[in-house]
Amino acid sequence: MKGEKERSDSEVDGLILEYLSLSVYRKGKRPFLGIDPLRRIRKGIWREEGVDLTMLARNEGSGPEKAARIGLFEKAGLEVKEGLFRKRVQHRIITGIRDPEKAIEDLERDIDKGENTASPDALLRSDILFPVLITNMLNDQYDALSELSVKRNTQYALNQPSQASARVSLLGEEEGRSEEGGIGSLFDRKVGKEEWIRAGGRTVAVDLPTMIRAVFEIGDGELSGLISSGRLATFCRRGLNSGVLAAVVDDMGKAPDGGPEGPQEFRKRFGRWLMGSELADRVQSDLIDHDLSLLISTNTHGAKRIERALSYLMGPKSIPALKELLFSVPPKNRPAVISLLGMTGDSGAVEPLRKMLRYSTDERDREGAAEALSGLGEELP
Repeated sequence: MKGEKERSDSEVDGLILEYLSLSVYRKGKRPFLGIDPLRRIRKGIWREEGVDLTMLARNEGSGPEKAARIGLFEKAGLEVKEGLFRKRVQHRIITGIRDPEKAIEDLERDIDKGENTASPDALLRSDILFPVLITNMLNDQYDALSELSVKRNTQYALNQPSQASARVSLLGEEEGRSEEGGIGSLFDRKVGKEEWIRAGGRTVAVDLPTMIRAVFEIGDGELSGLISSGRLATFCRRGLNSGVLAAVVDDMGKAPDGGPEGPQEFRKRFGRWLMGSELADRVQSDLIDHDLSLLISTNTHGAKRIERALSYLMGPKSIPALKELLFSVPPKNRPAVISLLGMTGDSGAVEPLRKMLRYSTDERDREGAAEALSGLGEELP
């Protein structure tokens, strides 16, 4: 596209970069090689479902469609309304990148059958695919090391339970570090199905990221039940094999009078602890920044849900993404961005909020900015 750097001499590499750029943008990070995300979204190339191959081909020619014929990409159909009369048109969407080894095996099999004229040699000459293949091969070793780490941490927690508990304050807001390697490793740890958490007739937590989401997204009554029953602490202890995190959650679940803590106060304390722990960077990139990026395309109901969930996790690290979103989200979702800026509690949010108060022509924006500034302790003109 005009105004963007040339991505690659290889159409295969270009398509890989396109999908990876969308993936990192969803996490709140800058896309590769100067790709303009807002232009991609406006033109319908980037969708929630993935990269719209049909729209990409309309803008860049037939090259991307030809490149997508190899077995490397996972594809799906999507019905899209187009034109003045909203005619339904079937688009092809790239939804993922397959295991390179399997893709090459499929390609070689097709060549043997005479069903594909592409060459596996040409595929392997890709500047991107070859290192991806090497990385994929190394993943097996990583999984094996992760399994050993889980067993080692489990044994440590069993042998030293008192030490694990001693490192957690009564408020549950000091970072526990008694587990070998720190609690940062918990983010990628798998949990057996028997320990998954169900609430409201559905599964809400299968690992640490989904457990964190559940705390901030499920209803107050459902969260109260998980707190009072000790189910959250049990999930951390048995599912994640973390005595430290279990102790943190258990302490936070107790009110000063000894009874179960209320859901709102629990969320506040848990959010404050998360953003001061070893987990903070992963929570920021994988959960907060990802959800903030959805404000560009979600509806008003979705924006309110995101605002409510993220309100407990706001801090200075969220300000750059929020400042960028302030003038790029649809006007209907801007109140959520303004509100979240005020919840960061940081002086870095003052300047963009004052600009919104001064220059916005939308009364809702100005009122929201004034309220946010007041919450930050700023005097209003």
